[in-house]
Amino acid sequence: MFDPGRLGAAGQFSWSPLQIIGPAGSGLTRTRVARLCILVPILVFLAACTQINLKQLTRPDKKELAAIRVVADKAYTAEDWAIAEGAYRTLTETVPREAENWFRLGNIFVLKGHPNEAIALYREALVRDPRHSKAWQNLGLTQLRAATNTFVEMQESFDSSDPAHELARRMVNGITRLLENEQRSAGTDPR
Repeated sequence: MFDPGRLGAAGQFSWSPLQIIGPAGSGLTRTRVARLCILVPILVFLAACTQINLKQLTRPDKKELAAIRVVADKAYTAEDWAIAEGAYRTLTETVPREAENWFRLGNIFVLKGHPNEAIALYREALVRDPRHSKAWQNLGLTQLRAATNTFVEMQESFDSSDPAHELARRMVNGITRLLENEQRSAGTDPR
């Protein structure tokens, strides 16, 4: 409720944080309120600071990016997937327009056994370069392998007398034959 006695000399409403102190024994003392008045703005400031993207503050320059690319490519060639993954992640974050970085990161995720993540990364490569034939090839093959996994799970979920079990078995066999034929006829490493 409005209290005219709270109007200051200039006719403005005056308020002090110390006025929120309750009756004696309520737990809020002048000292605690004073501390809160100091701590709350500090905490608000610190919370705002955590919203700053630190990666933007430490963005690598061209020489550093070239060095990261060399490390990424050497680790990829040496099949050191942990180092290659970290370097390609840095490259996709700092130079997101380059399709090859997304493509190679997708390959790494396939090799690590994470097909769904790889599919998303191949799609990112294709957004940047729709004519990246290896990305299209690996996307399709990875989707077929993921479909095979789905049908294997389906087969395990049904009794062998259930028609769904037989359908899943036929799909697994068909996709597996397709993948084996593709691998034999391609003869190239899609990396």
